[in-house]
Amino acid sequence: MRRLLIVDDRPKRQEIDLGTEALHELQQLPYVELCTSLKDKIGHLEYYTLIAAHRSYLIENELLTDVIKETKSKKIYLVLFSGSISQNELIEERRLNIKSTDFYNPQTLVPFLEIFGKEDSKIKLLQLAYGEELYEMPLLMDIRNIFWLNSIEEIQNNEDLYFEIKEKANSLGFKSNNLEEILSFVTKRIRKILNCQ
Repeated sequence: MRRLLIVDDRPKRQEIDLGTEALHELQQLPYVELCTSLKDKIGHLEYYTLIAAHRSYLIENELLTDVIKETKSKKIYLVLFSGSISQNELIEERRLNIKSTDFYNPQTLVPFLEIFGKEDSKIKLLQLAYGEELYEMPLLMDIRNIFWLNSIEEIQNNEDLYFEIKEKANSLGFKSNNLEEILSFVTKRIRKILNCQ
């Protein structure tokens, strides 16, 4: 069974940002555990599929490096939320940095948790930031911007850009290494999302 651990040293923030009703709904989910400390769980995080932790708490308690290392080595999804994060950012496929208010947004968190609770569903961390309809848009635009700023030949000759495009397309479920095919996929997907709105 999937398990989510939310670590926040200031639980009042949950009530303020989520609201009483959404917080109560969150507390009733059998696969969600809320706690205020992570110290006794370090070294034993494999029990969880996803850990969402307040970044400042981890820094203040000198746990950030350990949590990042352990979640990465055990392939656990990690969400770091904080008011000091200026921009939501997906780091690799399994780590998301997100603003606290975006993480505790009931319009995105509750639907994400409903999907997360289904064992056969794919975990898409960007849904926490942008919702189910728009979560792909930041990745699609990142890829599109690389194509706008560089020719296909320039991308092929730049190992870092080529790798970045392939990884981002792969995280969207597109497996081809062909740049023309990736560009076509991205263009069609953007049009589809914009037409749905």
